[in-house]
Amino acid sequence: MRQLKVCYLSRSLSSVQKAVEEALHFGYQINPDALKLLQKLAERRRAKPGESEPSLDIIVRGVIDKKAKEDLGQAIESNDLKEMYPELFDFVEVGQVRVEVSVVEKANTTNKPDVEIIEDPSFDIQPTGVEGFSQLFKSRYEKIVRILMERPEARQLTKISKVNMEKGNVKIAGLVFSKKPTKTGGLEFTLDDDTGNTSLLALSPEAKKSASDIALDQCVMVDAEAVQGKLIVKNVIQPDIPNKLASTSKKTVYAIFLSDLHIGSNKFMDSAFNRFLEWLGGLGGMLNEEDEEIIRRLKYVIIGGDVVDGVGVFPNQEYELVEQNIYKQYEMVSEKLKLVPKHLQMFVIPGNHDATRQALPQPMIPRKYAESLYSLPNMRMLGDPCLFKLHGVSVLAYHGRSLDDVLATTPGLSYEKPEEAMKVLLRARHLAPIFGLRTPIAPEIQDHLVIDEVPDIFHTGHVHTVGYERYKSTLMINSGTWQAQTGYQANLGISPRPGIVPIVNLATIEITWREFLTSTSVSSKQVV
Repeated sequence: MRQLKVCYLSRSLSSVQKAVEEALHFGYQINPDALKLLQKLAERRRAKPGESEPSLDIIVRGVIDKKAKEDLGQAIESNDLKEMYPELFDFVEVGQVRVEVSVVEKANTTNKPDVEIIEDPSFDIQPTGVEGFSQLFKSRYEKIVRILMERPEARQLTKISKVNMEKGNVKIAGLVFSKKPTKTGGLEFTLDDDTGNTSLLALSPEAKKSASDIALDQCVMVDAEAVQGKLIVKNVIQPDIPNKLASTSKKTVYAIFLSDLHIGSNKFMDSAFNRFLEWLGGLGGMLNEEDEEIIRRLKYVIIGGDVVDGVGVFPNQEYELVEQNIYKQYEMVSEKLKLVPKHLQMFVIPGNHDATRQALPQPMIPRKYAESLYSLPNMRMLGDPCLFKLHGVSVLAYHGRSLDDVLATTPGLSYEKPEEAMKVLLRARHLAPIFGLRTPIAPEIQDHLVIDEVPDIFHTGHVHTVGYERYKSTLMINSGTWQAQTGYQANLGISPRPGIVPIVNLATIEITWREFLTSTSVSSKQVV
């Protein structure tokens, strides 16, 4: 196989050389842009040998004959080739990115985008002063108690102020205010509701296990027994997501999930992203039969934040940037994304490197910074987090800032498996249950971070590692990054997994991926 590839490579190089010699023989020069087109055509033929097409020297001779008859000068340009042989040069070249149109034109355009935006905080944000935190936590408590009340065991919930501390079983719900081990090896925590607070003791191994899994500020239900003025925990019940059937598309439609482009950083992997754009545009030499089927039925591209590296996000960041102007960084993003075929609907939410407020929830990136993105005809800008449906399949898109806090405070979790931290958020039914650590949360009248509706797909980014797993009915995806390892990540021992693209079939909620790290490493994998 290797010898065969070398043979085809030699043949393609010699064919270009013959074309150049043919032009020189008749006194013509081939301009660099035209030469690139000939080289690309030779590469395509190497990828698909055996196709019956005129040789490159015959192509050049045809152009020479036309130019000689019409006295069009002695230089062969790319337009001469495209006008003479449009069926051969059916791809365009923009910078270093080639996008072939033949496969894309065959896309199943009968499946038009079917989008329903369910929740977007951009237009619902109601910031208040510091006093608003009491409203925020009141909203969190009320929303999650409503979720808990859907459980049969929650029908006997008692307010903390009504608990008989002397005897009897009791079920209470509230926010975890504090948690600490006891001197005797137990675990003590304090629970708050809207009537007061109380202390609880987890003593048995089962009770300590269920209590240790909860986070500060999380809303939970506790099954306890009152014994001589103390509440002894029997079980801690998290809101969690129920088992249900996931919604699926009636037609076979694909969605791509990206995040953390970090364009503007000197660590942005430009070549890998260009290869992805070429694949997305249907570059024949990179597509197998399965790829062509995906490209024909692809409808959506979701980008989960940090599309730029930003400016002033961390100390000395200017030394890691190739562009220090935030407006120009977004223009660089637009130059890339405008190569995405127009029949694909794109969505962009912000991340902590984007030019919008840092506290959650984040409104969409303001138009004044990213006008070039807003001008793309197939772009939809949204806030973080947001919930929407694609062909009837619900997607919860969240950049994932709070994953840092979950990973730092939950024993046994690591950046290598971000899906385990995502599972913690689904069980808590909240996207940032821990308050006061690395995740800034704005004082709002409503808590927009409660997971009211269970999504079919839960998509995050932020941590720059790839992970996916099905938890009950929800497919969890963390889509990695397009930025190589930074010095900050190296100090933390974080090894990013860049250049990987998760692809979901919305008709089956099955996931595959393609990897674009090198020109020969496009691969796929499926998970159940």
